[in-house]
Amino acid sequence: MCVINDKYNSDSKAGLLLLEAEKYCENHQFLEAIRLLENIQENDMPEKFFLLGYVYETGGDGVPQDTEKAKFFYGRYAEELSILFGKGNLEAGFVMAGKYQYGQIVPRSEKKAMDIYERCAEHGHAQAAFHLSTIWQYGWCGVIANEAQQMYWLDRAVFLEWPEALYHKGLILLKSAITKEQKKHGLELINKAAKAGFWPALEHLSTVK
Repeated sequence: MCVINDKYNSDSKAGLLLLEAEKYCENHQFLEAIRLLENIQENDMPEKFFLLGYVYETGGDGVPQDTEKAKFFYGRYAEELSILFGKGNLEAGFVMAGKYQYGQIVPRSEKKAMDIYERCAEHGHAQAAFHLSTIWQYGWCGVIANEAQQMYWLDRAVFLEWPEALYHKGLILLKSAITKEQKKHGLELINKAAKAGFWPALEHLSTVK
């Protein structure tokens, strides 16, 4: 789980507590997770409320299952995401859009999801742009597949240098290349994705050498 509010990173006290609490949650050691989460005083850290919601939704390790508490904490999680997005936090917006797309924690709304994805992508969120490209490619989220829209958002994600977008655009160029320049550009994009650590690009390059 990434820390959405960039005031708290893995080196901050709150960030370290959150990461440790997440590990306890993964192991269903919920009493220890609650102890750590209650020591995080910052309210503008949505993940804190998400993990508390998960603890009470799941129950165990001496923590009784409590759907009302789970609903409350998930509600706080959604509220904090919305507040952070309103302050310009694009990562919070991207996460919130995903919740609307799949109906997780909040009622499913593909229209809201698309609106938020587009706002994030237009303001420079590379992963949102690539996700929109995928949505238009496969016709997800209530839209009919549209190649023009797919390529528009893919090119936006390439411009923003999202590694997976660089790789896919590179493959498209290699497949459709007519000139040496087009092939060269395709390989350059795949190389850039590889340098960013995108393993399919690294694997692809290992097969063409």
